[in-house]
Amino acid sequence: MAIPLIPDHLAKALKYLMSKQRQNGGFCAYKMEYLEEPNSRDTFFAVASFQLLEAAIPDRDRVYVSDGSGRICPDALSLTGY
Repeated sequence: MAIPLIPDHLAKALKYLMSKQRQNGGFCAYKMEYLEEPNSRDTFFAVASFQLLEAAIPDRDRVYVSDGSGRICPDALSLTGY
């Protein structure tokens, strides 16, 4: 059974998630002065959170994860079945 969210809490959760998306489409949960590099773990959990909250993923066409070699895997959303 899902826990109902108060609309204000939902809005704050979505605002937080959106603030973690970087310009290139990936997500990064930490923020340091010179290091804001999206990573696959944060991107995966951000996308899963948007889906759990039944919210649209912002800039969905730009969401990606790196495979660790510097190459980009543009179909990151396939990790979650969406």
